[in-house]
Parts: sequence; C-alpha cells; structure tokens
Amino acid sequence: MTAIVIAFAVFVAAAVFAWATLSERVQEGAPSTPTPATSGSPTGVELSSFPEGWTELPAPPDIRSGAAQVWTGSQLLIWGGSSGWSDEQPPERDGMAFDASSNTWIAIPPAPIPGRSFPAYAWTGRELLIWGGWDGSYSEEEPGTLSDGAAYDPATNQWRMLPPSGLTARAPLFAWTGEELIVWGTSFRTRIGRRTARRTTRTRTRGG
Repeated sequence: MTAIVIAFAVFVAAAVFAWATLSERVQEGAPSTPTPATSGSPTGVELSSFPEGWTELPAPPDIRSGAAQVWTGSQLLIWGGSSGWSDEQPPERDGMAFDASSNTWIAIPPAPIPGRSFPAYAWTGRELLIWGGWDGSYSEEEPGTLSDGAAYDPATNQWRMLPPSGLTARAPLFAWTGEELIVWGTSFRTRIGRRTARRTTRTRTRGG
C-alpha cells in the first residue's frame, strides 16, 4: 500500500512539473497581443505588433471571398469573387493586382465573362486562366454554375475568351500541371457527373 501511495505521489509531481514547464514555454513563444488596427485597416490587426521584418501593405480596393488568386512573380492578381453573400450582390467580373515593386494596387478590367466565385484558375507564366465557377445564385436542384472561361494577360491588360470545353457547368476541383489546367468534378454537392477535361496552353510570342 505504501508503495502505491509513493508511486501515485511521484506521478502527480511529474505531471505538475510537466504542465508548468509546457505553460512557461508556450507563454515565451507566444506573439505579443496585437494592438487594435488603425481606421481603414481591413484585417483588424496592426502589423506593428508583429515580429520585426514584416511590412504593412496598403489596404486593397475591395475584399473578395471565393476569388481567383495567383502570384505572377511580381504581382498578386485577384479576380472575381464576392463582396457579399446575397442574390442582390452577385460576384464581380473585375479584379485587382498588387504590384510588389511599387507597393500599389492596380485595377484589373472587367472580363468578357460573367462574374463568379470559386472558379478554376491558374497562372501559366503569362496569363491568368479562369474557367467555370458559381454566379452566386442557387435553386432547389442546381446552383448557378458556369461553363465558360477567359484568360487575362497583365502585360497587355487585356482579356481573351477560352474555347468551349464540352463540360457541363460547375465550380470545379482543379490543378495546374505546368502546361495544362485540369478540371474535375465540382466543389458543390450537385448531380454533376465525374467527367474530366483539360485546357492546354501554348506559349506564343507577342506580335506573332
């Protein structure tokens, strides 16, 4: 009986020591509490409270959910998406680009396709590809998904239409292989079949 009591006391002491040590390490490694953001900050956090090396970026013209987002190597491109969640405020068909060298936002012109959220998208090295997506509406049977697409060239600030894919409308799962944009299925619970398609892009010299 004495041995059991001693073993239990040792166990309790070890547990208390481990908890105290872990709590101390967590507190030491935790970042400082963020200070309230200045007016106009869309994030709600003032970056001056973060570790040295961070730089606060200028606020974007708009905040979008479900938008296409790619990094080109010099710019962050954001297109489409919705600023709200209602039929009265459908997804946008324009976008914005953040230029890291000038630390400024640039407007992306409206695309030749309807606005949408949750499209398939990819950066090819020259163009932002957009295909499919959701127009923000929903019926009892199917959501308002789309089956067209377009490509944006930031060097010329122009759009071009993508050819028809042969797939039914959807907000697809997707992947970029380095040469092809592969779309499959849908991210929504619908009756869409499991057909797959791919969009191949070829680099063309400008003016050729």
